[in-house]
Amino acid sequence: SLAATGGLTPPAELVLGVLDAVPPGVDVALLVRATAAWHFAYDRAELNGMLADVRRLGDAVVAWHAERTPPSARALSSVSFVVGALTRVHDGTYAIDADATAAFVRAAAPHFGVAVHRAFDDVADRGA
Repeated sequence: SLAATGGLTPPAELVLGVLDAVPPGVDVALLVRATAAWHFAYDRAELNGMLADVRRLGDAVVAWHAERTPPSARALSSVSFVVGALTRVHDGTYAIDADATAAFVRAAAPHFGVAVHRAFDDVADRGA
């Protein structure tokens, strides 16, 4: 359940159904999360899967938009991805995984923005 997992990456069919159902003025944020575990320090396979999810969902949304006649009133920029990946630092605390975050941004470009989810809450030095 959503309450138990905090949410996982939705299937493309669900995302496209939401885009069909909500008015164009409503922004849609797509959570990308590899596992229901309450950690955000993913291994390489999980990160690669999350990057593939961003690409797969992004491609599905772009195709959905292009198939609308007339073109959808929803701007592609109203859809974004919500991600979070941490890395353990030398003192045992966590920091945002800058390399993974940059890879998510590249995978989402040029159509979609990226925001960091609650993984940020686990970062010890939020000013860094």
